[in-house]
Amino acid sequence: MRSRPFPPDINTMVSKLRSIHQRSEEFIANSFLTDLPFIYWPSQIALTTFQMSSEEYGWGDEFAKYMETTFPIPIPSSILSQIRHSIVNYNPPDLPIIKQINQRLSKCKNPLSIETSLVYQQHKQEMERLYEEKRKKKFQQQSVDIFQ
Repeated sequence: MRSRPFPPDINTMVSKLRSIHQRSEEFIANSFLTDLPFIYWPSQIALTTFQMSSEEYGWGDEFAKYMETTFPIPIPSSILSQIRHSIVNYNPPDLPIIKQINQRLSKCKNPLSIETSLVYQQHKQEMERLYEEKRKKKFQQQSVDIFQ
């Protein structure tokens, strides 16, 4: 059985949809750098990014039709516009600020640097024990040397 090739307009549509999907993924990646995942549902963020990329590629009307037919209760446009505003107006922090934050976080991540942690207490006890053993050995050697 021989398969029929898709009409050229279908191939064009598929390639455009792939481009829209790729651009949506870029918008989603940018949204992870903001507080959006803590404030809005993932589906709301995804719809907003798909809307933004559809409009970039000239499919804004098709997206609006999709929204009308898919969702009988419309999603408030204020939510989508707030998400859009956060993604579009995102400014990444400067590298020195990122390094400073990373330095603070590394201290928090290391339990040996937190005096109240159990790991710190155990490490401290072990170090004191080793110090005492070393001191006793040294004292014993000195006492043996004195009596000889």
